[in-house]
Amino acid sequence: MKSGTLNDPKEEHWYTVDLKAGTRYFVDIRNVGKTNCYIELSYILNGETKYFYTTNPERKEVYHLKPEKYLYMTAPVTGKYYIKIASSDNWEYSPSFTKNYFFYVGPAKQTYSVSGYPIGGASIFGSDKKSLSLDLFGVVPESATIVNLSINDTFPQGSPCTDIEKSMRYFGGKTYSNIGGSSEIYGMSGVNLRQSWNIYVKCGQGGHITQWIGRLNCKFNCTMAPYPGNELNL
Repeated sequence: MKSGTLNDPKEEHWYTVDLKAGTRYFVDIRNVGKTNCYIELSYILNGETKYFYTTNPERKEVYHLKPEKYLYMTAPVTGKYYIKIASSDNWEYSPSFTKNYFFYVGPAKQTYSVSGYPIGGASIFGSDKKSLSLDLFGVVPESATIVNLSINDTFPQGSPCTDIEKSMRYFGGKTYSNIGGSSEIYGMSGVNLRQSWNIYVKCGQGGHITQWIGRLNCKFNCTMAPYPGNELNL
């Protein structure tokens, strides 16, 4: 994400970016308020525009006065593309025009990580299985799909256990478990992370009396998207 400031309705800012043919990209400008600041992307060869993508409201009404304007495109060729930031506003719209903006042009699919996210704790007695609830709806994007996931064990009180059996299950779905006390929960690749989960833990040796706290680590893929509430009917 890069940023800049337009100081005049007729001002234009230009940037360049290298794109790869066949890759899907997210082109986005945001935090511009109810103005017609827009972003365009073009590929120019021998002085001629060969490919052109725009969020200019004068060309596409759906972007009119939107605080965030975006599009998805698949690069037709590999090479340097030109990014234009400008505005179709006039002084009647914005008598004091100075406008900050943030923009992004990059792969639509990105990989992110959650590290050490607290999921709660439980008192473990012998072989009793304890259940916890974990809601990740407000933590990760809707499109988040798991690459790998693990839960680390800590024991603030009582004797540590090296064989904590852990499993996770979402409503109406299958159960995923660790093996031999490992931190990794297996078989979760491709599963949507943004759900309400039940987490089950118990001592695999059936003999510990201890206090357990878990922390979630997860690498996930997601599709870049507008800020919630800024979605457009493209």
